[in-house]
Amino acid sequence: MKKIITHVDLHALRSEAHVHVSETINAILAKHNPQALGVKPLYDLYRSALDKEQRAFDLICQNDLAAKIAEQDLAHGAIFRGFAGFVGAALHHFDATHRSAAQQLHRLVERYENTERTAFDDVIAANDKLERTLQQAPYEQAVAQLGVSGWRKRLAVENAALNALTTVRYSGAAEKIALAMRITRAATDRYYGAIVGHVENQWMVGINSSVAFVKELNVALEKIRAEFLQ
Repeated sequence: MKKIITHVDLHALRSEAHVHVSETINAILAKHNPQALGVKPLYDLYRSALDKEQRAFDLICQNDLAAKIAEQDLAHGAIFRGFAGFVGAALHHFDATHRSAAQQLHRLVERYENTERTAFDDVIAANDKLERTLQQAPYEQAVAQLGVSGWRKRLAVENAALNALTTVRYSGAAEKIALAMRITRAATDRYYGAIVGHVENQWMVGINSSVAFVKELNVALEKIRAEFLQ
């Protein structure tokens, strides 16, 4: 499907930037009337998720350890997505041996993708298991075949850093705050993605009453990408 709306990797944004960007998107949506855009139910869910994200961010700002845990969790997640993206792209490699290696790793990666509601201790344990598994046959050979040992090592480094932060916690409060931020961010992104998908589907069937909205949103997204992601 042709992409009408500029893509921005919201997952890569730091917590403060993510709240700011989500508020910007919300303001544009509200300005162009979600009902007229045909996304009112989705917008209501987006607005509710953003309210929860803002509250979680306020708590993050009041707790230094929670902020550090949240940002380290984000750093690890970025490396994992990069690794998963590299493997996913290799599924379409012209070389059959690369495709075979990618298939081995892709099946493994899929087991570790959906952890947004998982406690940090469980996330760390899962990441440790992933690291050990990647060093065993046939995954070790697949890692070598695709040349992704650097990604594997960086995953281990980021996981160790997350483990160190959660180990020094003096109570579970900081971890709960950081987890709440992760969950609410994911919800905000999910509903935004659904809104984008709906608008683009409308364009595909010739319903382009959202021209002004798409134009203003794309200008904002290009600015966001230049300011926060380059």
